[in-house]
Amino acid sequence: MANTLHGVARSSLVSIKGFDCHHNLDITSASVLYNKGYRFCLRYLNIGKGTLQDQLAYDECCHILDSGLALMLVQKITERMWLPNASMGAVHGGLITKLAGAIGIPRGINIWCSLAGAGYTSNANILKYCNSWFSEVQKSGFIPGMYVDSKNRLSSEELQLGLKYQHYWKSESQVPDVAGCGYQMVRFPACSHAELNEDITINANFLNNDRKGDGVFWLVKAISQEEL
Repeated sequence: MANTLHGVARSSLVSIKGFDCHHNLDITSASVLYNKGYRFCLRYLNIGKGTLQDQLAYDECCHILDSGLALMLVQKITERMWLPNASMGAVHGGLITKLAGAIGIPRGINIWCSLAGAGYTSNANILKYCNSWFSEVQKSGFIPGMYVDSKNRLSSEELQLGLKYQHYWKSESQVPDVAGCGYQMVRFPACSHAELNEDITINANFLNNDRKGDGVFWLVKAISQEEL
């Protein structure tokens, strides 16, 4: 039986700094980053046929929460040149929620859909993939978010009108605005800190309330039994 993390889902409308990271974090690394002014962490759940190196696990989630950082999850497809379509979206969405549940992540937080590594396909297939992924993640009790980078290729209007999402994360790439609502989070180029293991690099992210006044949902450490 899977462990359950002692955390609670919370929404945030505060403009603060966080980071995303592909590498495993121990309590020392997580605490260093907290002391550097970061207040949330996005960690990747790896799916696909490729290597599952640096896969997120229960103990690492505990380290992140114990350091004071909030936690959100991001999908990472380990294959290259995979082709988004409706059936693949359902498979990936179902798998990401099973992995999240297996490491004890409570429902109610954002899990972010990413098209990183995808090969070329039509915008229609991208929309079908993202919406199928959305449906699988939502019905499992998590809150789907959309990471928008150069692989996405959707227009401003397609992002808002063609997708079911209400949560959007902007990459450091040049990408269109999301018509009507904009982004809740913005990513910046990779950086490193001398106090961390030399293999660990991060990308800083800053929260931005979107134009509807909405923000992200993340996991924070429970401070009392009543919160669980």
